Amino acid sequence: HCPFDLDDYLEFCYNQQVKFDCGTVVFIGDIVEAAAWNMHEKATDALSQKEEISTARKRLADWYYVFPEATVTLGNHDLLIARQMKKAGLSLEFMQDFGVIWNAPKTWNFVYEIIINGVRYTHGDKSSAMQVAKDSRTSTVQGHRHTEGYVEYSVSDKDRIFGLQVGCGIDHKHLAFEYAKSYSKKPFIGCGAI
Repeated sequence: HCPFDLDDYLEFCYNQQVKFDCGTVVFIGDIVEAAAWNMHEKATDALSQKEEISTARKRLADWYYVFPEATVTLGNHDLLIARQMKKAGLSLEFMQDFGVIWNAPKTWNFVYEIIINGVRYTHGDKSSAMQVAKDSRTSTVQGHRHTEGYVEYSVSDKDRIFGLQVGCGIDHKHLAFEYAKSYSKKPFIGCGAI
């Protein structure tokens, strides 16, 4: 949710990669917040679109440096540009590649979902990671639900699958998330290692 991620979230994620000796890096989506062009009511003192884009690009550059190779499953916030263009009746032919918009290195791969070693990685939607895993009988890692972080298993005579809900890294006190300040649930700050 750049540029409104926690200041120490990048370091936290890097430390987990080192601690668990992770090779492949998958970001589970919503790498940008899109507060200035989303469907929520805007805070009057929020960043303009130009300011948010510029700030997000600068913050993302740090992520590119620390994680030179990565796959990103596009999240609902990442896809807001395309949704707004469609809403305006514009052809997606006018839109640049997502990685180009955010100055991502060519070693970052942007996909809707990916299966690695039999595990599905997807941003997610209204269903929980465990529900998606059960429905598809495929272990699933997802985000989207800011207030949930867990791993749950389903075991049968035929298979064993898991659902991993990874949480997020948002700074929920930021003005961009003002729409949710009255929510009783708060974000689960986390990431996952498979």
